[in-house]
Amino acid sequence: MGVTALTALIVWPMVSSRFLRNEPDGSVSSGGATWADLPFHMNIAASFLYGTNREFDYRRTEAAFYAGSRLVYPLLPDFHAACLRVSGMSWRMSFLLPALFLAVSASALLYAVNWRLTGSRAAAVLSVLLVMCAGGTGSFEHWIERGWSHATRVAWDVDPVQADREGGRQEILWFAYFGHVFLPQRPATYAIPLILIVILLLVLAMTEGVPLQQSAIVLRLAAFVAGILPLFQAHAFVGAVILCSVLFIMDFDRWYTHMDLLWRGWLTAAFIGLALSAPQLPVYIGRVASSREQRGFLRFSWTAMSSFNRGFWRTWFRALTLHVPVYSLVFGIVSVVLLALALADLERLFGVRGYFPIVERIQNRVVHLLRGLAPAFSGPSHYWRLKFFPAFAAVFVFCNLFLIPPWVKDNVKLVYIWLFQAAGVVGYLLVRLWRRGGPLGKLLAPLILFFMIFSGLLGIRREWGG
Repeated sequence: MGVTALTALIVWPMVSSRFLRNEPDGSVSSGGATWADLPFHMNIAASFLYGTNREFDYRRTEAAFYAGSRLVYPLLPDFHAACLRVSGMSWRMSFLLPALFLAVSASALLYAVNWRLTGSRAAAVLSVLLVMCAGGTGSFEHWIERGWSHATRVAWDVDPVQADREGGRQEILWFAYFGHVFLPQRPATYAIPLILIVILLLVLAMTEGVPLQQSAIVLRLAAFVAGILPLFQAHAFVGAVILCSVLFIMDFDRWYTHMDLLWRGWLTAAFIGLALSAPQLPVYIGRVASSREQRGFLRFSWTAMSSFNRGFWRTWFRALTLHVPVYSLVFGIVSVVLLALALADLERLFGVRGYFPIVERIQNRVVHLLRGLAPAFSGPSHYWRLKFFPAFAAVFVFCNLFLIPPWVKDNVKLVYIWLFQAAGVVGYLLVRLWRRGGPLGKLLAPLILFFMIFSGLLGIRREWGG
């Protein structure tokens, strides 16, 4: 309830002042980060009520802004807005209320996911805050360039999340969660809660002690939700496919010894997801196959993201401060533990001896380190949580190797799926530092948190006014 109330308090000033506000002179205005996207989506919604798509046919939905051209874009969110308009709501409420309610539900779902993945309510709350206020070093660069008073002032021409003191030559690669991605991006507004539902169902299906029959049922539910994601956003669907594929491999130790889980769970789920998504995918074929101006959908590039700010680490530090270094450290430790568990499974299932004395010593030390650093991820009853690290890491790696044009920053919509888990890991370590770090920990934890969310907080403040 606290998380949902906090989200509503943060989002309401944004949507109430940005979505078609009635001015005293009788005019209507929109502003902030919604100024460009809102008319675009209103155009599509209006086409279902008054325009070219009034006689609706999903096979030949037209792009209202390019007469005679097919709409190669998810239409369901804007169709929903048109339905609300028909029900009697104003244009303002048809876009405002779904954005508000979906933002609140996304925060509640993110809390639920990270509560289960970390076992800590405090870490789950921090994960919501870290995602809301993900902003990198923009405000600090703004502060260095223009001074503290200007950095903390609401200025229409400066975005504190992406402010760049290098004269715009090396703009910071990031969006603000609410200001740039969630609120104006109608597909993302629906897709983010849906992908969080998929993640939560996968977590529930793989939790230690869950009966295998129940696990199979939940996997099928996750596949159903994942299968309808192309109706809302291709990025979220790609992320769901990556997560499910890697988790299927990581869950080998369960389905190999219990074939019902393989057939009634994973394989049936794959069939459901494919059956639902396949008819929708041809909509994107034109973009997938296009090489015009090198803007083909999912274009491979070794330097897709790492060259944005002259190198991988510099790019992601400016974009997300400590998220990537901290996650990389934990993932490195987790990888050694996962390798040891895989070797143990090979020996147990196939009688293959994979241990050497030196490997066992390294494994014991790493497990001891993980137990001291993050006990929520160590011990037999918690090892199921480790399976999610390679899955989310695969999403992050994919984002760094493939571009999702037409705009390079569209990759950020997929990066957020990785950030959902990464924020939980960082939040958990901050809670550990506060509780176990003594006086120094109680000093460092708030300072680190402030450093990671300050740009995002200023970005939210900018969306509230100015």
